[in-house]
Amino acid sequence: MTLIDGIEVDTALVEQLGLSLEDVVSIFDRQLQGEHPPINELCGRIEEYRGKMLRPTLVLLSGLVVEGGRLGNEHSVAAAVVEMIHMATLVHDDVLDEAEMRRRGRTINSLHGNEMAVMLGDYLISNAFHLCSTLEQPWVSLELGSVTNTLCEGELIQLFNRNNTCLDLATYMTIVEKKTASLIGASCRLGSLVSGASEEVAGCLERFGRKSGVAFQITD
Repeated sequence: MTLIDGIEVDTALVEQLGLSLEDVVSIFDRQLQGEHPPINELCGRIEEYRGKMLRPTLVLLSGLVVEGGRLGNEHSVAAAVVEMIHMATLVHDDVLDEAEMRRRGRTINSLHGNEMAVMLGDYLISNAFHLCSTLEQPWVSLELGSVTNTLCEGELIQLFNRNNTCLDLATYMTIVEKKTASLIGASCRLGSLVSGASEEVAGCLERFGRKSGVAFQITD
């Protein structure tokens, strides 16, 4: 079930988003399909990590809300890249948390060990930026490179405070904003910019995404 399945919106919009999300999944899977069966099998397990596809959906919705915005292949590719980066963070998080289960399934690290999981996460990141380069728009890579750095900063800050039982609110909010909210905000910004949004509109959508991401993480 994706995010849009639980929201009452215009039927035509649901159908359009549904088709675009199918394209996103197809692009995602095709990018990871290679010549080595063991790697293909390992990448196939990533499907078990897939949730409601919040971030790709926000890329697409943000592309539509821009005046005159229409969804195209560039939106689907950008959405697939965002989802690939997100999946990489989940695989790495499971290693750091020593998690054995995710979405009622075994984690990569519990099945194949930490070394394999770390390399798979790295493989997802490298494929994300390889896929991103096919857009032939350097600014997209710059935007996503920046937010990926931010994600890593959030994880490092969290690790530094792993045993801190007196964690202050400011540090907690920094972790939440960098680890979760930044990529959700970037999803909204990216989708709008691909549709030709102004910096003002893209900034507003990014702030909406960031605030939604903070609320999402606190609730979660």
